[in-house]
Amino acid sequence: MTKRCIDCGIIFQTDDPEQERCEFCEDDRKDEEEAESDYLRNCYRIFRYKRRYENTKPGIIKILYFTLLHLMIWVNEHLIRGCE
Repeated sequence: MTKRCIDCGIIFQTDDPEQERCEFCEDDRKDEEEAESDYLRNCYRIFRYKRRYENTKPGIIKILYFTLLHLMIWVNEHLIRGCE
């Protein structure tokens, strides 16, 4: 059965009809819940956002999303990680 992930939009194969997320998003969600710091939680969330925006059509919206994504990575590295 072929499905589209509800978080990132990747098309994946599964045998479970109730599975809605790809393995990558499931792993990131589990890791995010088990993370001990805000920095790690944000890293896993940013990875999910990155996969979602990589699958968008090329154009100005994709450029704006990636600019925002890089800003989120910078804030996570310099401000949140620096506070811990």
